[in-house]
Amino acid sequence: MNINNDKLINIVTDYLLEDRYTQAILIDGKWGTGKTFFVKEKLIPTLKNDSSLKYTNIYYLSLYDIKDLNELTNKIYLTLFENFFKNKFGEKRGKNITNKLNLFSKAINIGLNALNNSNILGFNITKDDLPKFEDLIDLKNISLFLDDVERCKIDINELLSFINILTEQNNIKVILIANEEEINHIQYYNNLPEKYMLALNKKINFDKLSTDDNTKKEKLDKEQLTERIHYLFSAKDLYAKTKEKTIMLTINYNPNFEDLYDTIVEKYCRNEQLQKRLLKYKSTILDIFKQKNHTNIRTLIFGIISLEKLYPILTSISYTPRKYLNKEIYNCLKSTFTLAIKIKSKHINNLNYDNITDSQYIDNSFIFEFMLYHHLDENKIKENLIYKIKHKNLAFNKLQYYSYLKSDEEVYFYLKQLYNELTSSIYPIKEYPSIISRLLKLKSIGFTIDLKIYQNCMIDKIDSEENISFDILENFNKNARIYNITSNTYIKNLKKSILNKLTYLPQAFFLNKWDNDIITYFKEHQHIFYLFKEFLSLINIDMIIKKLIKADKNEVSNFSTVLYIFYHIDNANEYFTNDLDSINYLLNKLRKNTSRFYMFNNSLSLLKKQEIDYLINNLESYKNKLSSSKN
Repeated sequence: MNINNDKLINIVTDYLLEDRYTQAILIDGKWGTGKTFFVKEKLIPTLKNDSSLKYTNIYYLSLYDIKDLNELTNKIYLTLFENFFKNKFGEKRGKNITNKLNLFSKAINIGLNALNNSNILGFNITKDDLPKFEDLIDLKNISLFLDDVERCKIDINELLSFINILTEQNNIKVILIANEEEINHIQYYNNLPEKYMLALNKKINFDKLSTDDNTKKEKLDKEQLTERIHYLFSAKDLYAKTKEKTIMLTINYNPNFEDLYDTIVEKYCRNEQLQKRLLKYKSTILDIFKQKNHTNIRTLIFGIISLEKLYPILTSISYTPRKYLNKEIYNCLKSTFTLAIKIKSKHINNLNYDNITDSQYIDNSFIFEFMLYHHLDENKIKENLIYKIKHKNLAFNKLQYYSYLKSDEEVYFYLKQLYNELTSSIYPIKEYPSIISRLLKLKSIGFTIDLKIYQNCMIDKIDSEENISFDILENFNKNARIYNITSNTYIKNLKKSILNKLTYLPQAFFLNKWDNDIITYFKEHQHIFYLFKEFLSLINIDMIIKKLIKADKNEVSNFSTVLYIFYHIDNANEYFTNDLDSINYLLNKLRKNTSRFYMFNNSLSLLKKQEIDYLINNLESYKNKLSSSKN
């Protein structure tokens, strides 16, 4: 039976009104469909406001991770406790008392003893304030909503038998909330090692099983072992019989997303401005979920919370006319929910844009970075959006959304404009991978494009730069990964040009003292050198030698520490074999005129001599380590 929210409320209301119903009902739905949200935020509040109901004492509790009936009984008792104290002391204080009681013990009798010691718990209550049993339970007026049934560790048939006692013998109304298809699946994994032991017992006859033959096979495959466990421990048949006795009605909960949208936005979005915007663009957001065939409420909540973190930054941007900024905020809204679906549906920690076909939605990498890594750089976000707004008429932006162009001639018009813009060095280097990606896409469709001429324009721009920092290279590499084109020939050629212009070391490395700052610098940037699989070969060794001659003993020691950062790891030969020639060159220079390096301020320094000897020994060790890969 599959119904909407209003009908479900009517069914539960009818169940609670009818004294003759002495069984439970089950609300069954897949994970993420919003069962718990609906029950706690819609169903229970509606029932509590219905004056016609006899079963007005409504209690909700989760069965998650409850291990036995004793624990379940105590939890029910504590839930009743909470209600008593709320009525007696008010909502906030009553809940606080119960929470502290629960922290002290799952066993209620220990909790009651603790309540007598007001100094321990900080309560100003007397024994007269404690409830009598009849205060807690009026069995004729109780409705229990028991959630997460499939996550309960009590055997399902034992649990249903207990519920049957509540409904049939004590006239308590019980509404179960579960993902029924997971009930037996999850319980299969309980006590699995012990189940494996029994399944391997040679004294048990498994000849009846379709895949099993005790006499012919010495080894069992996974399928046979699984079948044996199901044979021995399957509770499906028993569950069906027990369910038939305990549960009078199963309601399949698969709501229309639209029914819960407003309530979810109002509950989880605390920014009033954003809340209004989310309600305004309700149909747009619901269409994104519909296109992806995705109806997980937790994904919607994830998107709302993520967007709420970004929203104050977006709205603080000062730009006129404001309509252009509002359009970008609208695009950010769509990007956030599209990415939320991708992240939650694939359960991933890393995502590349090649997996996302909604290119018109996914064009803000800062959203990607925040949702995956919780990294926010307010200045870069503002800079990113203002750049996009200012350059909205650039050819690349038009080609990003080529499907909206009216004709092939218009595509070729913007391709020519893109070439002219690249010649004029309008685009930053970090954008080159996204441009190459779009050109490759258009070429794959059938447009005639000579990518080499675009590549050459980009290389001219790179070559014209006096120096290129690590940040530029990192952003270039990140965008290449995002568009999944790191191995593309054009990207490789562009990267090679960048590497030729890259400033690997700050100029201060050769001019200033080698103090602890150089160690910090290389620790922070070591991942770049691991990525390049080179370190010393990227540095001018002759300048290093001049520096070592003038250095004091602490500077030599700090330089040795820098080398240690890269070459001490066991698998250094997998990364830095390209540095062998540079290490040999430095070693030969140090050995050729060793006494020269021992000097400091025109006199022999024994302490510096010790550090130089230590450096030479380390370089020899690193040389041998890196050489091992070539043997």
